[in-house]
Amino acid sequence: MSQKIIILGGGLWGSILAYFFHCQNPDCDFELYEKNERLGGDHTWSFHSTDIPQNLFSLIKPFISFSWSSQTVKFPLFTRNFSTGYHSILSSRFHEMMTSKLPSEKVFLGTNKSPQDFSDECVVFDCRNLPVDVDGGWQNFYGLDLTLTHPHGLERPIIMDATVPQLDGYRFVYYLPWDAHRVLIEDTRYSDSKEMNINEWKMELDHLVESHGWRIEKVERIEIGSLPIPFQEFPKANSSRNVLSLGGFSHEVTGYSIPDCLRLCHLLAAHPEQNLEGWSAILSAYKQDKKWRSLFYRWINRFLFLGSPAPMRYKMLQHFYKLPDGVIQRFYAGKTSLPDMVKFFAGKPPLPLMGIFRVLRDQRSVTL
Repeated sequence: MSQKIIILGGGLWGSILAYFFHCQNPDCDFELYEKNERLGGDHTWSFHSTDIPQNLFSLIKPFISFSWSSQTVKFPLFTRNFSTGYHSILSSRFHEMMTSKLPSEKVFLGTNKSPQDFSDECVVFDCRNLPVDVDGGWQNFYGLDLTLTHPHGLERPIIMDATVPQLDGYRFVYYLPWDAHRVLIEDTRYSDSKEMNINEWKMELDHLVESHGWRIEKVERIEIGSLPIPFQEFPKANSSRNVLSLGGFSHEVTGYSIPDCLRLCHLLAAHPEQNLEGWSAILSAYKQDKKWRSLFYRWINRFLFLGSPAPMRYKMLQHFYKLPDGVIQRFYAGKTSLPDMVKFFAGKPPLPLMGIFRVLRDQRSVTL
């Protein structure tokens, strides 16, 4: 017999899980609780067309705010355009579409609940954002969603512009052109600490806007955050009695979360008749598979952070973006093959030999 489903946290993971359960079985007995008044918080989520299979793309398509047929990266040695599609979901549309698709009687906004508030007869999926203590670095970002007085002139997203001064580690600027006058510009840094001097970041971003000759009509939104870039497997979330901790999965190098979220939530929702034991087995199998798939990416993180001086870290990504399109697409999708790994390190090493030795001698082992 199916058990009542409680979903705590109406961010990306909790909302998508509820949506997939509802799509699979409109009569599914679930309740979604979010402590704030909006689902999805205040975020921008992006992904590549090749990150997910077509069936998952069809499910998430109604939530997509903007799509582009190509994208650009810029490094000191080259600029490269890719014909891979790119898509972004704004939390404003996410909330609007999600509340229109989920039954209102099953969604409780402005309601802060914990697993202890429910009986053992329920299965609780805990999708709340919990503190992460990670051995590794951080991807820090500060973004401005702008309306400009004149057209910005961007034709497609620039997902990495690493021609900027390298501050606090590997640094690039991210541009998403919403329309001719609106653009998201985001300063991103792979840093050793998640501490951010917001005044310094704001000043750097203001200088970037000025360097383009842009004049700001309005700052629509500010987006600030930090994502863990792990050297080790993420600590296992604490689960107890009838609680399954969900979320926290993302691409170990890029921080993209949409692919993992869609894959795992779809697996769980494909079996709405399951009970605690069944869903726990699905979650455990996914974690085990991801542990092996992520090993290469965690090594990449170690080489990126430990193998080069902070101002030189960009050279590793510059090397990567010279590789064939398929290698790059599989990397973002989390499906890097063994031949891809060989290509990554073939030719001139993207970091000093002494840096490679330093990583290999590091006492912290990459756990399996």
